[in-house]
Amino acid sequence: MEKLDKLEAEVTRLKALEEQVERMKDNESQMLHLITTLLSRVSHLEQRDPQPSPSLLQKPIKPARPSSPADYNGDRARGRDFWNSCTLYMSMCPSEFPDAATQISWVLSYMKTGRAATFAGPAIEKLGNGEMPFPDFETFKREFRERFFPQNEKSTALNKLETEDYFQGRRSVQEYTDAFQDLIAKAGYSDGLTIVQKYKRGLSTPLRVAISKQKEPPAGDDPEAWYETAKQFANSDAETEAFEATTKPTTTRPTFARGTPFKFPAPKVPAPPTSAPPPPKPEPKSQVVPMDIDSSRSTRPTPPVCFRCGKPGHFKARCPQRHDIRLTDEEIRHLLGRLLKEATAGRGASQDELEVQSTSNGAAEDFTQDSE
Repeated sequence: MEKLDKLEAEVTRLKALEEQVERMKDNESQMLHLITTLLSRVSHLEQRDPQPSPSLLQKPIKPARPSSPADYNGDRARGRDFWNSCTLYMSMCPSEFPDAATQISWVLSYMKTGRAATFAGPAIEKLGNGEMPFPDFETFKREFRERFFPQNEKSTALNKLETEDYFQGRRSVQEYTDAFQDLIAKAGYSDGLTIVQKYKRGLSTPLRVAISKQKEPPAGDDPEAWYETAKQFANSDAETEAFEATTKPTTTRPTFARGTPFKFPAPKVPAPPTSAPPPPKPEPKSQVVPMDIDSSRSTRPTPPVCFRCGKPGHFKARCPQRHDIRLTDEEIRHLLGRLLKEATAGRGASQDELEVQSTSNGAAEDFTQDSE
């Protein structure tokens, strides 16, 4: 019984599978029919030439229009820039300038003041009368260059490149490079080796050395490579300086709210000493003996002499002539007169006589005092 049940279950499952396969075949046939229908419709649409809808129409692209040149007053320093602006405009809008007369009249219309107006006035009058002021545009171009371009521009640029006036100095690398390229264009240099040598000569010494010490320095005949390398070095230095400026420690000052009185910090009081300071050490006595400078000038001491008689060996109080010498006024006058006569006679008084004179004077003084 169990085997029969299993067989019936298998038969039932097989019938379900067969039905499912049939349904899949029906779906597949329907899909094929639908695909065939779509392909036929697509091929039918390709054979037709339908009109595009207005929304799908593309708008015509307008060409870029350059700005008009500024009015020109005849300044030679601006002559080249004005002419370049005019030629650029005419090259970008060729349909607006069909002939030379149109080109010349258009350029003259911007020459309104100064020397430019003086040059354009007669030419505009001829154009107004239907005459050509210049045979062709090239003749007008040569005339404009002679009148309004800088004079001796090439020789001036060549002379400047032979001096140190074009050196970098304190300018940035970008400013130096722009000015150098302008000089090279005016001088007419085209040899790459010459241009590189001039450019290296004008660069600052640290930058030139840094570029030359690279593992792969730029070629010696490639000016553009030198321009770019110098700019890269300059940008790297600028970034380094900016980074160092941001990383430097900044000192902040204390801020106080408005209306808050400022309090000075309390002074620091030194702590009292814990022990008495040690006594100062005695200075060592100098062992140097002072030199007796006046030893050579010293003389032997002279023996004392008597203030009365002038002789050595006794003093005035014990002078033996103390009581023996008694001179009257007449004797004193007589002695003084004799001494005066001797002095006038040229013989001069001796030392002894002078001592006697002084003694007699002293005796006279004593005598007069005693008498009084």
